[in-house]
Amino acid sequence: MITRITIKSEPADRSGKDRLTITRSSVRYENEPERGGTPRKWTVSSSSPSFEKMFANLCEEVQTLMEMEEGNSSTATAFTVMYDDGNKEERTLRQPDEVYTVCFTIVDQMVRCAGKV
Repeated sequence: MITRITIKSEPADRSGKDRLTITRSSVRYENEPERGGTPRKWTVSSSSPSFEKMFANLCEEVQTLMEMEEGNSSTATAFTVMYDDGNKEERTLRQPDEVYTVCFTIVDQMVRCAGKV
């Protein structure tokens, strides 16, 4: 069973790095701008059954993404999945942004559920 998902992206123009860390009870976001900007960080948490269900849906979507063939987009998105037995699985994809729409829609719903918006 998946216990944590980390998603990292770095745009082709190297304008910064984004990192999302998602668990069944929290979403943490970190942004590191490359050119002297101010880093942004926030965390939301929830113990609601709805939040946990969204995490389960996200786990299914990420598993599907990690099984995809490699694309040729200039932006790299790295997925790291941690399992309850301590094992990790990592995969870096170069797919167009729209491939990740469902994944990031679920994360957005999780953040809204926890009251970040």
